[in-house]
Amino acid sequence: MASWEYLFEEKILDRGYYITDDVKVLNKSSREVNAIVSGTFDYDVKIIFDSDSDVDSMSCTCPYFEIDNCKHLAALLYYLEENKVDFEDDDIEELFNSVDDENLKSFLLNELSANYELRNKFRLEFDFNVDKDYYKSLLDKIIYADDFSYHLSSFIKDEVNLLFNKKEYNLILELMDDALYCVCEKLDNHYDNYSYESNLDEIIDVISKLKDINAFENVFDWLVDNVRYNFDKYWIDEFVPILFDNFNSKYHLEEKYELTEYILTKTDSYSREKYILYKIQLMNDLNCPESEIDEFKLKNINYPKVQQQFISQAIDEKDYEKAIQLLKKAILNSQYGKKNFQIQLKELYLKINAQGNYKKELYKLIIEYNEIDDYKEFKKQFNSDEWTDIREEIFESCSNNRNFLNECYAFEKLNDRLINNIDHEYELYQYKNLLSKDYSSQLLEKYSEIVNQMVIKSGSRKHYQKIADLLNEMITIPNGKNTVLKILDEWKIKYKNRPAMWDELKKVKKI
Repeated sequence: MASWEYLFEEKILDRGYYITDDVKVLNKSSREVNAIVSGTFDYDVKIIFDSDSDVDSMSCTCPYFEIDNCKHLAALLYYLEENKVDFEDDDIEELFNSVDDENLKSFLLNELSANYELRNKFRLEFDFNVDKDYYKSLLDKIIYADDFSYHLSSFIKDEVNLLFNKKEYNLILELMDDALYCVCEKLDNHYDNYSYESNLDEIIDVISKLKDINAFENVFDWLVDNVRYNFDKYWIDEFVPILFDNFNSKYHLEEKYELTEYILTKTDSYSREKYILYKIQLMNDLNCPESEIDEFKLKNINYPKVQQQFISQAIDEKDYEKAIQLLKKAILNSQYGKKNFQIQLKELYLKINAQGNYKKELYKLIIEYNEIDDYKEFKKQFNSDEWTDIREEIFESCSNNRNFLNECYAFEKLNDRLINNIDHEYELYQYKNLLSKDYSSQLLEKYSEIVNQMVIKSGSRKHYQKIADLLNEMITIPNGKNTVLKILDEWKIKYKNRPAMWDELKKVKKI
């Protein structure tokens, strides 16, 4: 075994050995070698040796190097051994200066003709026209690479930003179009893959940046086409606001209006309401007749956000009776926005000082949604004599929601009811401080039931840690230490063959 092979996994050594032909040494000195190792992409590899010619440090631009030493580094080391590379210092500057201009130009021209990447760097450095085929070819490689997401992210960060500096906006849009197609295809097949979502965000950022360049009109046409043909895809929602919240010339508004008309004839999906709202906004921006806008709204009044526009308009005009009727209709017809309309109706009754109706709507909210803030607000409307009977009526109506009842009992300081109603470890923790002084024995009894139930089943260390945490909570309750010690004494007999459990239970305080 070579002196350096221990630095690599065996499978990496095997892969590196078989790609030694892909190594191209760029420069070397007595202690450092720089090379390119080719594959799907070209990777820059560097190895530094110490004074004894042993490997001192290594680096590679491939993504695997972020995890461990890679096959490209192994390939270079095998290459150096096989080719017995001489590491005497090279005086490249002296050699360069010794070559006449004609031979230098000839050498450089040959290298530029043979090396696509070098040719493109040369063009960029000396401000020649960008080689568009180079970037398209590079993106094609990325699309078919195994580590697609990583390389696309690097491509956008490095190459696309460089193209922005060169004002190659049309080329950027072409590249993003190809990249988007590939990313969305992968998202359709792997919708929960975070890395592809990240790629999508990067493409959106590029399109947003293009949008901000006023001279660039093609991004508008690109957005229109993508929304038109992909309006039913979930990922298009990220592009829709870029289109509809910008581009506000008359031409753009008319084009967007035509687009919404088209989409509304094609979809009855969840996204329909969104495009209805865009059309209403566009009708306003295009100064369509008010009667035409109202007619369109009425045709779509069953959509909550359209209803909300009518309601808000009525309130702004102080036509409260109309607003109340609209809210009642919305509550009756709405499936998802019902609660919001109920809250608005309650607040409107309060605004116009209709106390009786205000209390009725507040009561409905309590019974339907069981929220403690509504309960507290409702209590303020009654004196103490009235409240007791009303409170009991609420408790009866909400008897199926133990969490809500516990919140109410705690608020009302009905601790005798609270201690009898809680039986979950989270509830015990939540109300422990409130109950531990006057109801310590009942509280400890409930804790004991829970931990004894949990310990019956053997489990992972995480399971035993949870038991230890509950025992530590018990110790903070009056007489809790004695209760815990008694439980542990029983467990030592019943569960003596659980070393992992007892290892975790060492973390219980004062035992």
